[in-house]
Amino acid sequence: MGKVMRVVYPELAAEIAKRGVRKKDIAKCVRISDRALSNKLQGRTAFTWDEVSKIRDTFFPDVQKDTLFKVADGERRGDQMRKDRKIPRRGGDGEEDG
Repeated sequence: MGKVMRVVYPELAAEIAKRGVRKKDIAKCVRISDRALSNKLQGRTAFTWDEVSKIRDTFFPDVQKDTLFKVADGERRGDQMRKDRKIPRRGGDGEEDG
């Protein structure tokens, strides 16, 4: 049984499937590895604005960026996860700051 990929950007996933766009071609377009693209599609890391613009302009020019990269209900992008996570900082006495 294969892994089920988490869908953070349902509109993007739907357009990729509907148009038969290869993820490898998207990764090449924005000059990142296939693995990096997978991480972005799964919400582990965030897309940059340049990546969003290039993907939309190259593969989906008829779809608004806000629609294409809308995050699914209940999902958070990688940048939001980092901001939401409270990472304790240690002071000189070993106690958490904050």
